[in-house]
Amino acid sequence: KHEVMGSLLLAAGVGIAIEGCVNTFMRTGKLFPGPHLYAGAGIVALWAFAAALVPQMQKGNDTARSLHIAANTANVALFLWQGAPGWGV
Repeated sequence: KHEVMGSLLLAAGVGIAIEGCVNTFMRTGKLFPGPHLYAGAGIVALWAFAAALVPQMQKGNDTARSLHIAANTANVALFLWQGAPGWGV
């Protein structure tokens, strides 16, 4: 179901985002500010925003539904923009 997949994506994505930063810092002693780091932070923030809209969506709020869809569309765009370059990071 959509809610279960969303919950799994949120949990796994946040965990991987944290692991990526910790791994980079442990290997190099610093983080590298740039598009990949900022896109990742933006994705995590948009996931949280989209998840926070769920209670309002369950009450039938169409504005919350539209914002949820927009946030996740932006997430897909950020992921596609930084996904391929991220394999080399």
